[in-house]
Amino acid sequence: MVDFHTTQILTGHGCFGEYLHKFKRLAYPKFVDFLFHRDDAEHAIFYCDRWWSLRRALEVDMGLQFEPDTMVDVMLQSKEKWNTIQKFLNKILSRREEEERKRQQEEAL
Repeated sequence: MVDFHTTQILTGHGCFGEYLHKFKRLAYPKFVDFLFHRDDAEHAIFYCDRWWSLRRALEVDMGLQFEPDTMVDVMLQSKEKWNTIQKFLNKILSRREEEERKRQQEEAL
């Protein structure tokens, strides 16, 4: 089943600097963590150094290199792979959402 976070990754909607900037929730399209030049779903999940260890553990567990072009194909191979990748996506997006809420609260003070 496609859950909330998986939908956000597939559509690019969510706690991503580019998306938040588009809707005037951030002054600039970079993520607050590292001010990387591009903060979108692809960067957050596949390239962000912050999530390297989670991504590497996923790759070792599944015996493959986790890449944007193959993510959906791998997820569709089995329910186990779907659930494993979905759990990975949920960890990252839950953390980013929590941090975005904190940022908004601090900004409101």
